[in-house]
Amino acid sequence: MGALRNFVSEVLEMEGSAIEAIEPDGLEVLAPEPLRAVMGWPELVRLGFGAELPAGATAVGFEGDWLDRFGALLGDRGRWAERQFVLPGPPPRIHDPARLLDHAIQFPNAVWRLQEVSAAWTRCLLLAFRYTAVSDEKREGLVWLGFNQGTGAVIDDFAPRLRELLAGDAEWQAPDPEVRQAAGPAWDAPVLDARVRPLLQHRVRLEMEPFLRTMGRRLDRDVPEVAVEFLGEQHGRRQGHGRSQQKGRSEPKFVGFDGRPIALKGAKKEEPGAADDEHREQRI
Repeated sequence: MGALRNFVSEVLEMEGSAIEAIEPDGLEVLAPEPLRAVMGWPELVRLGFGAELPAGATAVGFEGDWLDRFGALLGDRGRWAERQFVLPGPPPRIHDPARLLDHAIQFPNAVWRLQEVSAAWTRCLLLAFRYTAVSDEKREGLVWLGFNQGTGAVIDDFAPRLRELLAGDAEWQAPDPEVRQAAGPAWDAPVLDARVRPLLQHRVRLEMEPFLRTMGRRLDRDVPEVAVEFLGEQHGRRQGHGRSQQKGRSEPKFVGFDGRPIALKGAKKEEPGAADDEHREQRI
């Protein structure tokens, strides 16, 4: 959990803490009073981030409420950032751009010819969304979306590489006014919502598919048992009632997670007249 430890270390240093790395995979924190009040820590606390914890350390991980606690500590800080990516040198020259475009763009009923190639600035938007699903187990994760706002394209193939480059570049440069103007305007809220919402829903469904399959199998397994218990209770309540009250009632139906009917194992259908025979035997 090196990434989580580095994140926590940076956040606590921003809050005025004195941080010292300890082994294995931990931090020793001298926390100021405001931070102690928010986090409920003593003045000196040890935090552990791996499977093996330092002596006397509190385990910190993605599970539990740790992300919520650090999120509350940050507030609105860090939710949005803008930077200009500085190339280490001039952009590489494309030797045969027409050939590259010929592989990427198809015009089956048209003839096209490349006129020129020139360098330009564009505005890329990287968004991270955290999702949480709770059933018998808890599933959490992050979904990243990337867009080129200059062309409107989704940059799925390029976004992971771009995030690596930005994370490895220690120099943070705010965009120059000329570069910001050359990159064009950012999307407004309606355009952003129209582009992000359907793609985000699709990505979360893909991320959640294994979790939902497991939950569906558990539901199909548990529904018959619950249904049999429910029918048994209903049968007990109907003891002593006449057949006239049972006439015309349909058997309850149960469906699984996928909408298909589920056979109730162990449920016995009550035979007509069984309640009356039992009642007569008791009277004799």
